Amino acid sequence: MGEHGNTGFMQRLSSTVEDHKWKLAMALAAVVGVGSVYYVYNKNNQKDPSRSSRKTNDEGAGTSIEVDTSSSFSVENEKKPLTSEEWKAKGNHAFKAGKYSDAIDYYTKAIETGSADSSERATYYQNRAAAFEQLKDYAKVVEDCSQAISLNDKYVKAYLRRGKAYEHLFKLEEALEDVTTTCLLEGFQNQSTLGIADRVLKNLGQKCAAKEMTTRRPNLPSPHYIKSFFASFSQDPIQEAVNATLDRGDGMRPEDKPLLCFHKREYDEVIPACNEVLEVHENDVIRLLRGTFRMLSLDLTGALEDFDKLVAFGSPKVMVNALIKRASLQITLNSSLDSLKDFDQAISIDGNNADIYHHRGQINLLTEKMEEARSDFSKAVDLSSNYPIAYVQKLYADYKYYAFVKGDTRKADETLKNFKEAMEKYPNCVECYSLYAQVLTDTAKFDEAEKLFKRAMQIDPENANLLVHLAMLSLQTRGDMEEATRLLEEAVAKDPKCEFALETIGTIEVQKGRLDKSVDYFRRAIPLARSEAELSHLFSLMNAAIAQTKVANNLGLRVPLL
Repeated sequence: MGEHGNTGFMQRLSSTVEDHKWKLAMALAAVVGVGSVYYVYNKNNQKDPSRSSRKTNDEGAGTSIEVDTSSSFSVENEKKPLTSEEWKAKGNHAFKAGKYSDAIDYYTKAIETGSADSSERATYYQNRAAAFEQLKDYAKVVEDCSQAISLNDKYVKAYLRRGKAYEHLFKLEEALEDVTTTCLLEGFQNQSTLGIADRVLKNLGQKCAAKEMTTRRPNLPSPHYIKSFFASFSQDPIQEAVNATLDRGDGMRPEDKPLLCFHKREYDEVIPACNEVLEVHENDVIRLLRGTFRMLSLDLTGALEDFDKLVAFGSPKVMVNALIKRASLQITLNSSLDSLKDFDQAISIDGNNADIYHHRGQINLLTEKMEEARSDFSKAVDLSSNYPIAYVQKLYADYKYYAFVKGDTRKADETLKNFKEAMEKYPNCVECYSLYAQVLTDTAKFDEAEKLFKRAMQIDPENANLLVHLAMLSLQTRGDMEEATRLLEEAVAKDPKCEFALETIGTIEVQKGRLDKSVDYFRRAIPLARSEAELSHLFSLMNAAIAQTKVANNLGLRVPLL
């Protein structure tokens, strides 16, 4: 097996998705989650542009009403016609007593008797919306808040209340626009509003991701990704069949064509060539090849169909390989229980296959099950001594376990020594350098980490992920956004299908306030995301950038910068 593989289908150089988000957020001095787009406003720009045009709007997401203490209602005044402010006071009294239907009647009287275009009239509509909100009549809440906003286009409380009503009505795009407006008008200073924005973004992202999963077209990743994925297997029936074909030399059998397409890296031709063979007769290796390429191209239904047939009728070696890949696919489909069953079935067929433990170890590492990951990687190494990827992943899992789970500094330091020995033993293994560099980054040894990433680039110059890590290191150590952007653009030029690079540069463009550019990068990354969770995150980032751009343009506001 070669030493240039990456860490497999489920990971980018053993960096979990959340680990990457955290490091990027730290590098950008931004808050995690929604803060990667809805970030805290610079302390020098805290002035709220709308404060002069509203009254007591600082209560944010509460159910409160607008109260003007200069106007009050008393029973003695009830004999003469009431002014609009007195009707409002009467409504406030009923609202506080929990008599929301009465409050609605009184606020309606205030609306009817008030000036048609007054700012007070906007308050009456907003207060009546608050009463409708208590009665869970969200359609009426939207209607009244819209009236209030038409009278005061910077009415923070009305935007937020309408946004929450839209959320209840499952109109998430409209909810996001209103909550984004609130965030901008508040200068991103209200943590309660940011929390609501986070929730709406996540829910909308999940909705968009679920739709994308059912409608997306097959899309192969880059040739480098495909090559690296296959290199993560030490016992590969497909590569064995390719080698047998090359040794024979004639290339005349029908099943030779897809195998030779694969060998020549004519990856776009692999699935059509497999189809030609399988239309004539069954061949489990060719079906495994097609299933694998269907999985890589995100045709998940087709991949499952092929793997299911192989698990039922394939030869033992092919069956085990299909189970490993189906197990990884189950994680992508958020079915972790089925994934574990597939690994267990593979072990029952051939418990001495190192690939089973290696790939299960990757998933355990991804899901932060450190003890299980360490056990699996150890088993893989025991079964295949010349398995450098599994060995260095074990070291990485060891470090994470001792440093973050156990807090054992001595054991963590021993792991660092083992990394150095691994680099000497496997001088051409990219993972030795890249994973050790990530560990050194965690321990703030940035100069050493940078040297190791660059050394890894010399071994594998087509690896765009390494440039992303260098870009993040530049941000973290020097705060150099321009250098980071240059490295990321180089990564995208090297591999236009590097989702890791596209997402990261899109996030940086947000921090620069160049939202249009960020949307373009997120839009390019979405078809490349390997799981529904990654899709949801990307849609959240993109939707937030789109909403901020739209709101800022509509209201003539400036999106804050770091």
